[in-house]
Amino acid sequence: MAEPDLAAGKAALILGAGSGVGRACAVALAGAGADVAVASLSLEGRTVVRVHSVANEIWSLGRRNLALELDAGDMESVRGIVARVVAEFGRLDVAVIVSTDEALAAAVREAGAPRVIAVDPEDPRAESEIVSEVLAAAG
Repeated sequence: MAEPDLAAGKAALILGAGSGVGRACAVALAGAGADVAVASLSLEGRTVVRVHSVANEIWSLGRRNLALELDAGDMESVRGIVARVVAEFGRLDVAVIVSTDEALAAAVREAGAPRVIAVDPEDPRAESEIVSEVLAAAG
């Protein structure tokens, strides 16, 4: 469990929030006080449903949330997602991308995310260790 208020007042975007580690990062950031937008990396039905489920978890923690659908191969869509988070939350402090796609990370940076943290979905470490690193980098 994250320290409450570690990320208070911050806004985060998690791309790939439908995956196990993406969900864990999103919920941990919300538990630490951040408002969290969650997005899929594809428009596949099950992935979108999982992202909306994560948004509900964030809501249950009393944090502002936003569930978004994204085709990670469409860079214009990536820019639109970042702009929407800023419009809804008034800011974006950190984006966490559960992907090794460097073009996606670059597009998120170019769209205005001041800090981008890439998480390898195949990282063999324990999920809790990865989440701890993300919290430390985001905090």
